[in-house]
Amino acid sequence: MTRYIIRRLLQSIPVLFFISMAVYGLILISPVDPLAIYEDNPDITPEDMAMLEWRLGLRQPAFINLRGSWGRIKVDSVDLYNKPQPSEGSPSPPKVVAQLPGDTRVAIIDAEKVEGQRWLKVLEVNKRITGWTPAANLTVRINPFDSRYFKWLFAILRGDWGKSNVEHRSALGMILERLPATMYLMSIATLGQMLIAIPIGVYSALKQYSLLDYVFTALAYMGRAMPIFWFGLLLIIVFHSTLTWPSWIGGDLAGKPLFPGAGMYDIRRRGMPGYNAFLDYLHHLILPVTMLSVFGAARYMRYMRASMLEVIHMDYIRTARAKGLTEQVVVYRHAFKNAAIPLVTIFAMDLPILFGGALFTETIFSWPGMGKLFFRSAMRVDYAVLMGIVVINATLIVFFNLLADIAYAFLDPRIRYE
Repeated sequence: MTRYIIRRLLQSIPVLFFISMAVYGLILISPVDPLAIYEDNPDITPEDMAMLEWRLGLRQPAFINLRGSWGRIKVDSVDLYNKPQPSEGSPSPPKVVAQLPGDTRVAIIDAEKVEGQRWLKVLEVNKRITGWTPAANLTVRINPFDSRYFKWLFAILRGDWGKSNVEHRSALGMILERLPATMYLMSIATLGQMLIAIPIGVYSALKQYSLLDYVFTALAYMGRAMPIFWFGLLLIIVFHSTLTWPSWIGGDLAGKPLFPGAGMYDIRRRGMPGYNAFLDYLHHLILPVTMLSVFGAARYMRYMRASMLEVIHMDYIRTARAKGLTEQVVVYRHAFKNAAIPLVTIFAMDLPILFGGALFTETIFSWPGMGKLFFRSAMRVDYAVLMGIVVINATLIVFFNLLADIAYAFLDPRIRYE
């Protein structure tokens, strides 16, 4: 078992590497430019934009850098233009914006090819001087790994998760801020899914083709076919916008929405006499947990029923019954353990969601968790936060799959990993 675990851990290293590379590439091809919000701002100068591009590395090559990140001027002096110089007769010819003396060290921000000639956008960091010049004017040292992806990768390996390019805060700090809210929601929702799915799945298998089996099966198909975001909006419309607490209950709740439709707590009631934070959290949990529990239970119930149907017709179950064991012992001590193996696999795949959050649920109900953070970061192309969440989820998926394999050996004595 130990050798198997070590081998699986070593195999996970290239898996995580290629996952991170693929996701980083998908993020980079996003049409959204994080600096687009500054383009029409009259207070942002070209030098300010160049400094932002250099600090964030937004114009650097994605994976392999063959143009260089730094260079040194090898002629006596060079003129810097506001854009690569086209041929004569252009309707908007470039203008000289600055001049740099020879031997000046500059950062290379961007590159472009105009009529067969390579131009580089350079930045003299200390004096904040920027502009375009032909690549022939520079001596450039090439480092293929001085690219956006490998800078991020080497920083992650050092424990530096980077900073948000929107909020300018630690990406890891932003993730850890949202993690408790997500764990709070997803743990209760997962418990609700299992409490609903496992008993119903076992009962449907034992009472196959009964009326209740047909009812539960139909409800499971409806739960799986129903768009989760539509169901969430329906819950808000019915239980938040339409239904209210009746007047005979009295108190502060009379006439107010039956259940909160957004947020994690009522900020208006905090600090008021008699306020109970725990009950307020539970009140806000009802709709999102219902949404997640119905959707997840429908899935788990189908797996549990199918697996249980297969197991209860096996020879060792008939042998257990022939030995005179009670039906409860046969079902829950012998059949259920083997029937739970497929469920363990599915559950292990879903466990990272406990940490990654539920994108639609947290967005619809404005739950301040990881799912909502991921959605906001995707809309703003916040590279550091997006990659931090992806790396955490990918690592957890690999880790929980390993735990699922180990759990198989305890659930089924026939499975060995020597």
